[in-house]
Amino acid sequence: MVQYDLIIIGGGPTGEKAARRAAELKKKVALVEFNKELGGAVVTNGSLASKILRETILFFNCGGKSNRFEADSTDNLEEINDLYYRKKFSINSETKSILEEILLKGIKHYTGWAKLENQNTISIDNRGKLTKIRGDYILIATGSYPFHPSNIPFDFEKIHDSDSILNLKRFPKSLSIFGTGIVGCEFASMFALKKIPVTLMDSGNTILPFLDNEVSNEMLHIMKKSGIKFLFNEEIKDIYNPEASETNLKIYFHSGREISSDMFLFANGRNAKISGMNLDKLGIQTGDRNNILVNSNYQTNIPNIFAAGDVIGFPGLASTGMSQGVSAVNNIFSVTKNETITSIFPYGVYTVPEISMAGLTEDQAKKSKINYGIGKAYYKNIPKSKIQGIEDGFLKILYDRNSRYLLGVHIIGELATELIHFGVLMIESKMTLEKIHSMIYNFPTFHELYRYAIIDALNQTDSNE
Repeated sequence: MVQYDLIIIGGGPTGEKAARRAAELKKKVALVEFNKELGGAVVTNGSLASKILRETILFFNCGGKSNRFEADSTDNLEEINDLYYRKKFSINSETKSILEEILLKGIKHYTGWAKLENQNTISIDNRGKLTKIRGDYILIATGSYPFHPSNIPFDFEKIHDSDSILNLKRFPKSLSIFGTGIVGCEFASMFALKKIPVTLMDSGNTILPFLDNEVSNEMLHIMKKSGIKFLFNEEIKDIYNPEASETNLKIYFHSGREISSDMFLFANGRNAKISGMNLDKLGIQTGDRNNILVNSNYQTNIPNIFAAGDVIGFPGLASTGMSQGVSAVNNIFSVTKNETITSIFPYGVYTVPEISMAGLTEDQAKKSKINYGIGKAYYKNIPKSKIQGIEDGFLKILYDRNSRYLLGVHIIGELATELIHFGVLMIESKMTLEKIHSMIYNFPTFHELYRYAIIDALNQTDSNE
C-alpha cells in the first residue's frame, strides 16, 4: 500500500490548489477525483460553465450577431451548438491545463470514488477496481451539489437544477426560477437577455439579501426593466409536469397561486458532497446540509483529517475555496500558525450587469454603530461609459469618518468583478480618502469611478465640517 504525506479527496479548485501547495513544500501528495477530468463542478458544470453560457448569450445578443437571438428563435439548434462549442472548448482547455500542472509537480492522480476506511486509509473504487492508499494527513475538498427538496420532481428535461440547466437540448420558451440568491439571479438575467420570459420566485421578499441594500434594489430595478417578473413570499407546494413536452408545467404555491412555464429551475442552495465516504463511521462531525465542521485551521474533530472549500459551507466561492485549500496545507505542515483566509474578499455575482462587493455593507456599518460616510459615482457620468453607451450602475464606497479609511466597496455595472480588486486592496491597505484621490487613473477608464466616488465623499465630508 502506497504511503503519502497528504491525500486530497476532490479535484476541484480547492483540492487542486491544495495539492500544488503541498507539492511546493516537497510533500508526497495524492489527489483523488471521482471524474476522469480534474477541475470539479466549478469547471465542468458550475461556475466556469455558467459563465460560458453568459458570455455566449452576451456575444450573440450584444455583439455583431444579435439578429440570431430574436425572441422567436428559441429552438434554433445552431445557437445551442454555438453554446456547447464554446463550453466544450473552454472546459477541455482548462481541464487539460490542470492535469498537466498536477503531473508536472509530481502529484499522483487517482480516478475513482474515495471512501475512508479509517483515519489514514482511503479506498478508491474506479468502476469496480479497488485501490487502497494511506496518508499521514487527509484533506477533504469534495465540494457540493444542488439541493433537491422532495416536492420538486426533477427530470432534468423541463425541471432543472443549476447543473442540468447547463446541458439544455433547447432554450426554454419561458422559464420560472425559484431562488433569488446568486445562482437564481444569474440565470434569470442571462435568459432575460435572450428575450425569454422569466419569472423569479422566492420565499423571502428581496433578491441577493447579502448585498448592500442600494445595490440589491438597483439590481431589482434593472431586472424588472429587462422584463423579469417577480413573485415574493411564496413557497412551492407542488409541480405538475405533463407528459407532452410541448405543454407547459404548472407550479402550485401554498398561497393558492399557480403559474405555468415551459421550464423550471430550482436554485435554492447546495448540499456538501460527502455521501458514501464513511465520514459517519469515523465520527467526523457535520452540520446543516451535510457541511463538514472544522476549526480555524480547517481541521475536523479527527486531528489528521482536514476539510476546505464548499464542503465546509459558507462562503462557498471558488475563489475562497482555493485560498482555504492552501491555508489548510500550510496549517497541516506547520508552515504558518492558524492561517485562515482574509476577512476582506470579493464577492462576484455574474448577473447582467455584474455585481461585486468587498467589506462592510451600509446595514452592517449601522449595526456596528460606526460613524461612516458614503460616496457614489454613476457609470452614466464617466467618459468611458459614454463611449460604450452604458447607462446602468454605480460604484459606492463606505468610509470611516474618523480615520478616513475605506470600509466597503460595492459595484453594480460593467466589469464590476474586475474593478473590485482595487477596492479590496484599498480596504486592506487602509488607504485614506485623500490618498486614493491623489492617485492618477488612466483616462478614460472605468477605474475613474473610484475617483468620482472619492470626490463625492470628500465633498460631503467638507460640507459637514
